[in-house]
Amino acid sequence: LPVAAISSSSTLESLAATLEQHLSNPQSTIRNPQSIQLALYDARRALRQTAEADALLAELYEKHPEDPNVLLRANDSFTNKRDWDNAIATSQVLVKSDPQNDEYRSRYRSALSSAKRWDALLPLLQEDIARNDQDEDATVMLAYYYADHEQYELAMPYFERLVKLDPENIDYTVSL
Repeated sequence: LPVAAISSSSTLESLAATLEQHLSNPQSTIRNPQSIQLALYDARRALRQTAEADALLAELYEKHPEDPNVLLRANDSFTNKRDWDNAIATSQVLVKSDPQNDEYRSRYRSALSSAKRWDALLPLLQEDIARNDQDEDATVMLAYYYADHEQYELAMPYFERLVKLDPENIDYTVSL
């Protein structure tokens, strides 16, 4: 049962206590303690026990710096804290682990955009659009980047592409 599916805080507290008990029991026959730690992290976050959750995530990140499940949670945590350097670093590792994964690439683009790292973002956006000319998110980012920087002649082809991708979106049409 995913932690996110549990709505009762008493049930979450009970789950967290059970997970901690399994982790601290030397006789426990847990085959994958990392999965239990991740579930405990999720429970702590859901219970808004931020300090405990952050400490557990830091421990997991130190022990498993390339595990996608750990990296995704760390990336979310860094993004929520607006720690763009670490959000970029974690999403970059995710992309290197699976360069074709659209979610990882989107996280990387978002972190670069939030940090205003245009020198790294622009080539990535162009690469993503060349890879998939239906990538609406990358096209939006590139179109608005050029428009915001008053490079309208560069923005126009991307807005035209957006209108073709989503003709019902009035914002795209107005931007033309």
